[in-house]
Amino acid sequence: MARSLFIALLLLSLGGCMLPVSVTYLSPEKASEFSVTSSRRGPDEVVKLKGAAGIEMTLIIFDLDDGTLVRFFFSLPEGHSFQMREDHFKIKTATAIATRDIAIDKVTINEIRNNVGHQVSFKPLEKISGATYQIRGNAAPQPVYIEVKSDMRLPDEFQFVLPQILIDDKLLNAPPIQFVRRTGTFLQGSAPW
Repeated sequence: MARSLFIALLLLSLGGCMLPVSVTYLSPEKASEFSVTSSRRGPDEVVKLKGAAGIEMTLIIFDLDDGTLVRFFFSLPEGHSFQMREDHFKIKTATAIATRDIAIDKVTINEIRNNVGHQVSFKPLEKISGATYQIRGNAAPQPVYIEVKSDMRLPDEFQFVLPQILIDDKLLNAPPIQFVRRTGTFLQGSAPW
């Protein structure tokens, strides 16, 4: 009885602590053209790509119970521009027949007007000009992000291909990114973004 009470009290006291849990995630394979880092959840699942003028782009693909969530985002300072030439991400598997597209319906920016943030959406192929805002005395470049949810369940191994992207009217040379579904034990926590 005393042992059960001790365990119950211990579990209650750990309620605010992060405990290890098993996580299935889509892991990008490392390559020289980009870096792979860990999210706050633990897995190495975040791809960082360098664009023109030092603009760092982040890609993360979430493996959901009911499909897939793709998040691609970066900051675009004043004097720079971003434009996609294609309106979809491409998924390639070992057989060319299995190539599929994930449509992009919009590109969203956060702009600041009268010290209040507002989301503004653009059509996928529109050119977006960067901006730099003063927030509490600090310069902050305009966030740009693309988020696409698809009911497509991705295979255990695939290549992810970004659309053709122009940064400052120069083509971003982004290679296909190889992903593999993995399972690991990491600290419990919320999704990174």
